[in-house]
Amino acid sequence: MPSLITLLPFLAAANALVPAPRPRAAGNAVALGTSADVYVHNDLWNKSLTVSTIGTKHLRVQPPAAINIPGGKTEKFPVQADGQGQGRIELKAKPHGTISESKFSIDLGSSPYKTGISQDVTPFKGHEYASFVAPLESQIAGHDFDLHLLTGRGISATELALAQSKLDGAIQTVVKLFQGNEFYILNTNVTGVYDTYKADIKINYLELNKGPDGGHIFKAIFTGDYEYQMTVTKDGASKTLGHKETGSSTFITGDVKIGSLIEFTAKTYQVSVGDVKFTGEHFPEFSNAAWPEYSKDAALYSAVINTSDNQRSRYCFNHNIENYNILLSLSTGIAARSEVSKEFTFFQNGFELVF
Repeated sequence: MPSLITLLPFLAAANALVPAPRPRAAGNAVALGTSADVYVHNDLWNKSLTVSTIGTKHLRVQPPAAINIPGGKTEKFPVQADGQGQGRIELKAKPHGTISESKFSIDLGSSPYKTGISQDVTPFKGHEYASFVAPLESQIAGHDFDLHLLTGRGISATELALAQSKLDGAIQTVVKLFQGNEFYILNTNVTGVYDTYKADIKINYLELNKGPDGGHIFKAIFTGDYEYQMTVTKDGASKTLGHKETGSSTFITGDVKIGSLIEFTAKTYQVSVGDVKFTGEHFPEFSNAAWPEYSKDAALYSAVINTSDNQRSRYCFNHNIENYNILLSLSTGIAARSEVSKEFTFFQNGFELVF
């Protein structure tokens, strides 16, 4: 677990720069709530996991009666509500040879019904359960949501407290880098400064298991609130912009190699935002015309990041990890400043900032 704790600052730093998506393609329906792909993750690498269906209601496409998932594997199946009422699926996840289990209740339905997941867990040492709901652009993805149900080993309260402490420290490093320091936006004549920068991130799920070629496979769910306000200037004219997210969750999986420097490549990057607000005047060099629309619809904002803009969002996330890796190495004396570029670039809302 120490290697996992070492990894957290990099993920926290990259996650604190949640990239806002570009405008969605015209006509892409978002999160109607009638259909989903359900991913069941067994992160108990030495135990199989049995997932049984114990009840359904108002479904057109039913889940399997039962599936057995080997250790370290993920299984997927489709479900869809019939549109006649709130779709409901009751599942029970039970690791082999234990008394531990979790009941996952999945709701599916378009307005006025809600789509979401709740849990009823029988606690057992060495196991943890979590879930994640990712809205999608249905005309691109072919369904409205990705739903993730996760079972893992968990970490001790002491390890969790240490991991959270490392994460909090990483956030402070990001704040110190950004707040009050001038940047310019790459390939423009726009400069700016963060007047305020705040991020509060908590760990909801955390797993690191052995992968191929001496590496590791990482999965995590972070929840948090993010907020910044900045002043941007072009040709002597300045504007103030703000971005605030509350109830934001991020699901990340990736490949990790841990040495003097940490190599991390995100394979999955999905978000679910409770509320998002963009304030200030539209400024083409550091905003986009979709921001007012996103401020009215957090599900749309999340769906675009998870679908049509997902490749770019993952690129921004991985770029930020790589550059924060260098920054942290400098601060801890692993690398000398002369060994790297004099400038650091980070992506914020999809725009490349140079400090």
